[in-house]
Amino acid sequence: MASPSIMQLATDTGTIRVSGRVDFDSVLAYREMGEDMIQSNTGSDLSFDLANAEISGNIGVSLLLCWLRCANNLGQKVAFTQIPENLCEMIRVSGVEQILTFD
Repeated sequence: MASPSIMQLATDTGTIRVSGRVDFDSVLAYREMGEDMIQSNTGSDLSFDLANAEISGNIGVSLLLCWLRCANNLGQKVAFTQIPENLCEMIRVSGVEQILTFD
């Protein structure tokens, strides 16, 4: 199992790649790392690329909403890309697809 990892690919594009397994044991570490990235952002809108993350269920929806709230509180915009299909379904079932911006 990969350890929690979040890295900013390029500061000019604002793309942040998330990798590893997001579960009950690791979600707080991911939340902190993502919020640190959001708080240190000085310019462009941010995009969290979830292509390399194992993330699903209510924990995943909650994590994305936490990052969104953090960004909103700072007047920033975030989007989510490459969301695993099972997480997309959970977002739809939860009724938050209008809140979470994803491609």
